[in-house]
Amino acid sequence: MKSSLIVFFVLLLNLPVQGQKEIARIPIAFLEGLMFIELRLNEKADPLNFLFDTGAGITAIDSAVSTALGLEITDEISIGTAGKSIRSGISANNRVRIGTQVTLDSVEIAIMDLSHLSQYFKNQIDGIIGSDLLQNFVTETDNDAQEIRFYAFEGFEPGENWTGYDIIGLEAGHFGIPLEITTRRKAAPRQMIFKIDTGADNALTFHNGAVTQHKLLESVNRRIKSKQGFGADSTVTNNLSSKLFAATFNGKEWRRVSVVFEVDPISQTSERLADGLIGQALLLDFNTTYDLQRGVVYFENRK
Repeated sequence: MKSSLIVFFVLLLNLPVQGQKEIARIPIAFLEGLMFIELRLNEKADPLNFLFDTGAGITAIDSAVSTALGLEITDEISIGTAGKSIRSGISANNRVRIGTQVTLDSVEIAIMDLSHLSQYFKNQIDGIIGSDLLQNFVTETDNDAQEIRFYAFEGFEPGENWTGYDIIGLEAGHFGIPLEITTRRKAAPRQMIFKIDTGADNALTFHNGAVTQHKLLESVNRRIKSKQGFGADSTVTNNLSSKLFAATFNGKEWRRVSVVFEVDPISQTSERLADGLIGQALLLDFNTTYDLQRGVVYFENRK
């Protein structure tokens, strides 16, 4: 992706939070830097543990949990994961309750084997949710208070000291932001686009195309190591890892940034419009609010 063709707008805002219609606030549980929330499905009493993943275009549930809840498969869908495109069963017309005030009706849920996530985290992971929340509410993740707040779109105003960025639309409803990347000392910084992905626990990942186009493996001046990983499906990918000299966003500069270079052919896809993704290792330095109706994401630097 040529950075010279990217146009984005930064909104510097100093407006007080007033007249907000807060719908609900719910606690976040952190595990390995990732955010998990409790929800209930189809009026069942027992809460389920779901990963909050801004990279998830559809809500997904573990196949064993789906069977236990008696979800009916009504269709099939092809889902793109970090490893490959997979076929998944779909259960339509589900009701999702989060806390006592947030209800989502007619939710389509993909049924997938997520047992590898439970094994990795040594905790029961029942599912993944992202887009279904972001498309219905202004969603604020307050890491200091360890809670998510939901607001109505109408009348929403950003908070004091929040900086808003017009999001860059990507494939499959994903969205990204611009970061300034310096691969090694005295190298010229370059602007690159990264998908916001709260389902990734690392700092930065570069997609195959960006690794090749920008000759990133030749640009870094540090040791390159092998790196295995997986995504929503259990396919193991074999990539490379190293460190960049610096990355800058919203007035914050990180040095010696750990990065993953996707080089496994199974991860290659021509549909990716971003250079890579930014994960929780960096995103946790901010409290973040997503207003997808206006196409803006707000960042508040944590102290």
